[in-house]
Amino acid sequence: MSAYPAWPESLPQEFMGDGFSDGGTPPLRRQQMESGLDRVTRISSTTVRNNTYSIVCDEKQLAEFWSFHENAADGGAALVQMPMLTGNDVLMHICRFSSYPNVSRHGIKWRVTFSLETAQQQINWS
Repeated sequence: MSAYPAWPESLPQEFMGDGFSDGGTPPLRRQQMESGLDRVTRISSTTVRNNTYSIVCDEKQLAEFWSFHENAADGGAALVQMPMLTGNDVLMHICRFSSYPNVSRHGIKWRVTFSLETAQQQINWS
């Protein structure tokens, strides 16, 4: 995983639960039949997961976030290493930004909300 830029340690390592969502698209194709159940065929061995996260940061961290997004993540086009929940634990995943980050005031700090997508699914079996 070291070939990909990593989420900076200076930014919050735990994302807010408020506003979090985890979803994905099943790798299936459905064909409606004249009668009975649909015919379902698996078309891929991977599922693309989509998570929406929020962090709260100060002015300096907000600048660091934008630097990471625009440079290391190439404005959302490049793959990066970031903590994501795709199973039962938050672990590092190779992912990319799937939406443009939204920034709003959060008291005297800033709340940054963004979505990530990954084809990995890390499950902590311990």
